[in-house]
Amino acid sequence: MKDINTINTQEYLQTVVSLENSIYQVNSEYDAARNSLEQNRPTYSEDTYSRNTFTDYSLTIPFMIFTYLPLAMAGIVFLLGMYAVVFEKEGSSFYTTIFNVMPILMPIGFGVPVITIIVCSIMMSIHNSRVSISDNKRYEQYQENLEKHRKLSKRIGKLLDPLDDLEHSLKKIYNLDIIYPKYRNLVAMSTILEYFESGRVTELTGPNGAYNLYESELRQNIIIANLDSIRNNLEVIKNNQYFIYQQLVEVNATIDKLNRNITRGLNEMYQQGKELKELAINQQMIKMNTERLAASTAAMQWYAANTK
Repeated sequence: MKDINTINTQEYLQTVVSLENSIYQVNSEYDAARNSLEQNRPTYSEDTYSRNTFTDYSLTIPFMIFTYLPLAMAGIVFLLGMYAVVFEKEGSSFYTTIFNVMPILMPIGFGVPVITIIVCSIMMSIHNSRVSISDNKRYEQYQENLEKHRKLSKRIGKLLDPLDDLEHSLKKIYNLDIIYPKYRNLVAMSTILEYFESGRVTELTGPNGAYNLYESELRQNIIIANLDSIRNNLEVIKNNQYFIYQQLVEVNATIDKLNRNITRGLNEMYQQGKELKELAINQQMIKMNTERLAASTAAMQWYAANTK
């Protein structure tokens, strides 16, 4: 094996940062994709369409007109007939008139409400039948969309495929023990690489080395070491940690595109019946995984070339 002291430090840092950044990308993009997928999960509500009850019809004005008025008329005619029987002489004009109209008005008074009730019942049955058919179709569509959602969810799980290779490669690179364990993370490595590439340092250790400069700038709050804080204050670090700023901006842009493609892809699957392989999101994920695996391959090629 080569003496590690002969290894080009800047090349080593570039390899480490490429792996660290790829691992961060995989995890961030997967988490964002899962969240986007969850936000676009198909929903089904049984209350979207309402079924009618008889009460819905009985409170309408037409129902009242064709039910209560004829009944009231029949009731009045009946009472007048009773009055004629009790107080009028048989053969009087009032008695005769009442008993002439009773055979006509009484059937109307009771028949019209009965017909109205039957018609309302039929209308209610037709409406509820249509609602049931509509609900069944809607539920079938929901089940179809849910299955399409599951397919995309399973495909998104493939975003994690390169992770094992990347982590294995990074572990082998770090095991060369060129970097002190405290600094083995994305933020520190990216910042230290920036020191080298900008010419601010030429070595890791010593009073003028990268470690010393990194610690000094941390104490002065010139740089930020916490990744979550950096994500929440991207513009703040732009001047002093430009390298990692660029990396995170690129990741955010990829995530934005990923989210848009997931939303569009699901809509195309739901509404146009497109297959997963036809979607832009599928092509994007293939490209992302290829790039991540390429980073791992390049790192192992560097490792092989520098450790023989």
